Amino acid sequence: MSLTLENVQHVAHLARLNLNNPDRARAELDQIMNLMAQLATVDTAAVMPLAHPLEMMDLALAPWRVDEALAVTTQDAAQLNAPAQERGLYLVPRVVE
Repeated sequence: MSLTLENVQHVAHLARLNLNNPDRARAELDQIMNLMAQLATVDTAAVMPLAHPLEMMDLALAPWRVDEALAVTTQDAAQLNAPAQERGLYLVPRVVE
């Protein structure tokens, strides 16, 4: 498939791209389209479709973490790292005058 300069400029306009060198862009897009045409000729009838590119284990067989209560962080413990706090509130610099 050969792209015309008008095709490239139209696509660039739709994508809101400003092309400095439309001829170079046309040549590069032409190469990409030729590669896609090559890939389209590959027989993929025996290839199962994937939902994810990495092999995933069956979720029904996956080990689940035990649902158990963990230690609760108290307000006093959480505020130990606060740079400024008063009466249980975090103090922050004023943003709006």
